[in-house]
Amino acid sequence: MSSLRKSDKLIILYSGGLDSTTALYKYAENIELALTFNYGSKHNAQEIKFAKKNCKKLNIKHKIINLDFNKLGFTSNLLKKGDLIPDGHYEDISIKQ
Repeated sequence: MSSLRKSDKLIILYSGGLDSTTALYKYAENIELALTFNYGSKHNAQEIKFAKKNCKKLNIKHKIINLDFNKLGFTSNLLKKGDLIPDGHYEDISIKQ
């Protein structure tokens, strides 16, 4: 994106987490709309709170799309219905859950 012009308009998929917040601030002058997915993760409420706050601060239009993966039958420890998120190295068997 090094050739981005001021007149270029972007839509960003914005979780409210650290990585997407960095992108939000870096490209703020070009962002027309930020989309956040509320998919039922354990961290969604906190991330959405920060997404709203940062978009308001930067005067970026923000929309939240509800996709409750819990109701769609998805299973993962990252989702609200899942078990505790395991602790360990990414190659550990427990992390694959």
